[in-house]
Amino acid sequence: MRAHTPRKSALDRLHELGGKPRIKTISTPQSDPSRVAITFDGLHDGARATRISIRARDLKQLSLVPGMALDAETLEALKRAVRLDMAHRAALASLQRAPCSRRRLIERLSRRGAHDRAILETVCDELSSAGILNDEASARSAARAMVARRPAGKRLIEQKLRAKGIAPATAKAAAEEAVADRDPLEDATALARKRLRTMSPDLERHVVVRRLSGVLARGGFDPDVCRRAIERAVGESIDDA
Repeated sequence: MRAHTPRKSALDRLHELGGKPRIKTISTPQSDPSRVAITFDGLHDGARATRISIRARDLKQLSLVPGMALDAETLEALKRAVRLDMAHRAALASLQRAPCSRRRLIERLSRRGAHDRAILETVCDELSSAGILNDEASARSAARAMVARRPAGKRLIEQKLRAKGIAPATAKAAAEEAVADRDPLEDATALARKRLRTMSPDLERHVVVRRLSGVLARGGFDPDVCRRAIERAVGESIDDA
């Protein structure tokens, strides 16, 4: 049985081009007019031709034409266009699986050296300009989802957004917007009562207060809100607890 040979990437094929490779044809696939296919005369492994594809927008910057022999500088520019294309497609696929911040996207794609960081920065700039990568919108959506799943204070929402790679100022604005029409005392009380129902009725009062305080503090609620919510939940003052 013949062993499977992994298909070489466009970048691999370009690396194998020798001398001054000459462009044979340049065409635009009917299925995707945003791309162009570039065919070179046969150059390696007995192949009759080597074919790669890049984004049409990058072809304009390269000024390539059929019959042109590429010098070293132009060949390197073409390799960069291929890297941009590979990173662009990887970024779109990653965002489709799980939307994320610019910083987190770059971290994902640069892992294990799969893509050059400078190339990824350029791709992210393009995606941001196109409105595909939008940290503000992503932060607002994530913040709303957090509040919908479970009552949470502004501080916790902001912390979680920052952990996702959202810039501090953007995270703060999104957190404030997410809780703007909510009553933090009502949310904290609901969370305290829910937690209280899971506790043993035999627990001493100071233990109950301590545990509820921890739950609400981790939920991102301010100390005063925590105290008032616990008093509502247990039905009495906790000043001496």
